[in-house]
Amino acid sequence: MAKKAGVSASTVSRALSGSPLISEPTRERIRAIAEKMAYTPNRQASLLARQKTLRLGFVVPYYKSIPPFSRSYFPALLNGLVTGAEEKGYSITIIVDTTGDTYKDLSKIVQSKEVDGLLLAINKINDLRIPELKKNNVPFVLINSYGKGFSSVDNNPLPGMTAAFEHLISLGHTTIGYISGDMHYYNAIDRLEAFKTLAEKFKVTTQVEVGNFSKTSGYYCAGKLLQGAPVTAIMTSSDREALGVLEYCRDHAIAIPDKVSVIGFDDLDPAAYVHPALTTIDNPVDETGKAASQLLIDTLETRTNDPRQIRLDTGFIIRQSTGKPHG
Repeated sequence: MAKKAGVSASTVSRALSGSPLISEPTRERIRAIAEKMAYTPNRQASLLARQKTLRLGFVVPYYKSIPPFSRSYFPALLNGLVTGAEEKGYSITIIVDTTGDTYKDLSKIVQSKEVDGLLLAINKINDLRIPELKKNNVPFVLINSYGKGFSSVDNNPLPGMTAAFEHLISLGHTTIGYISGDMHYYNAIDRLEAFKTLAEKFKVTTQVEVGNFSKTSGYYCAGKLLQGAPVTAIMTSSDREALGVLEYCRDHAIAIPDKVSVIGFDDLDPAAYVHPALTTIDNPVDETGKAASQLLIDTLETRTNDPRQIRLDTGFIIRQSTGKPHG
């Protein structure tokens, strides 16, 4: 093709890749020759030349006590990530963080061209790897985490939790318990701060117990909230905690919602199918995943280092686990 066009092979390559270094007449001449020769670009060779894999690495934290894909949250998030990536011609590679990989381990995955960038799910507030990744120019986006100078996608708990408070108060509740998530994580802190802000705004009596997002912690904390002078409603920082509350109430013959109302957080698959069906704060997990993968792709395509933060509003879904307090 280069011989027919009377140019070098590198000029042909630049013309077909859309390089601005090639004049329009030369580009058109080379494209016309390519069409006559029925030339089809080798996609893998092109990616190799541009040092791109079109793969994004989804780094998932792993804990033996709660394997990530045993929970509905991560499959829902992955679905959104895949949808967002595929729309832009990328794919997702799952990287399970089993040992608290160092930033060098994570950087190496990108630098060795296994993936083009990283999607980091739910990082602890003291995760020292994050600033080091930034320092080493590794493209990444934080999911359900944030930090000054880093690109991130997370949810704003306030809209959904405001609707939940308004719902409970309209039913007559004045004493509300709350089970937090693990306070080493940004989303747990955000949700607890929103709860405290709203409790003060609506002037309700509260009791807070610290959980860790798990069903077991929901069960244990429910016992504390429902003994002595019990609350009439319990809000949780995850649907799994709410499922633990439902189980505790079943085991102790506490009727829901007659004796206590229960509100979860996330609206993952089990919420609509448990008995009673769970009233919950709707966390747009799929949309979070889609926004995160497309934010990372945009960063890669534009080659920008400017951090961008996206916050998606939560909603509220009323089902059968909330009702008027009957004492």
